[in-house]
Amino acid sequence: MSLRYLIWSGAAPGNLLVLGLAAGLLFLGFGRGRFGRFLIGLSALGFVLFLVLPLGRWAVDPLEDRFPVPKLTQPIDGILLLTGAIDVRETTRRGQPIFSGYAERVTATAALAHRFPGARLLVSGGSFDPTLPSEAAAHRDLLVAMGIDGARILTEEHARNTCESALFSYQQMPAAPSERWVLVTSAFHMPRAIACFRHVGWNIVPFPAGYLDHQSDVFALVGNLHVFDLALHEWVGLVAYRLLGETDAVFPAADANETAAPKSPPVTAMPPGGG
Repeated sequence: MSLRYLIWSGAAPGNLLVLGLAAGLLFLGFGRGRFGRFLIGLSALGFVLFLVLPLGRWAVDPLEDRFPVPKLTQPIDGILLLTGAIDVRETTRRGQPIFSGYAERVTATAALAHRFPGARLLVSGGSFDPTLPSEAAAHRDLLVAMGIDGARILTEEHARNTCESALFSYQQMPAAPSERWVLVTSAFHMPRAIACFRHVGWNIVPFPAGYLDHQSDVFALVGNLHVFDLALHEWVGLVAYRLLGETDAVFPAADANETAAPKSPPVTAMPPGGG
């Protein structure tokens, strides 16, 4: 588990509200009644707002609606799957696929692979634990179990974030940007993914798979908190990637023709042993 993951988990809206309540109770216990009551009241207000307002849907809808599902009436050359659907640790421990919540990424990829039997597949995702298989390897195994010929599937097993997936996949498949490839990931994640791929010069076709807005509604506290947390992570990521120079736009245009012409990707060496 990375330090960044721990920091972000602690800063998640639901966790902050719980921590606010706990801190308020502590301040009350140590005689700081005014500040304690303020923290408790502020946290309670936050919970009420997440309970009665679909804040998650409001935050995630612009992300999920940015790129519609393409009709794909013409043949495609390849399908690129961004991992994140499988919990590799639990899958290894249990001996069967354990999903982490984004199974549609895999099912959509499998459906596309069956629909376009001539298309190659590239699965991108590294590992945060050297004792476990890479995310790409785990997703590849599941696709094979779903009837996809393993000879069609390549893996990129070094990327640890979305922009690294774009860069390392580009370096592994340098001819792909001149072909017609489809990118599969969750709808809420697609804007950040497309921003990364366009930055390296790959105007890949977005194919969003899986939507979260239905989980957020009035009087759906848990769903609102969950969806708002994921949406907030994406909005922060979009801004951070732009500030770091890893993308060219905070919120990429839905039409690739509205963006600047593709350019050569940054000269960054791919980790040794790229598969």
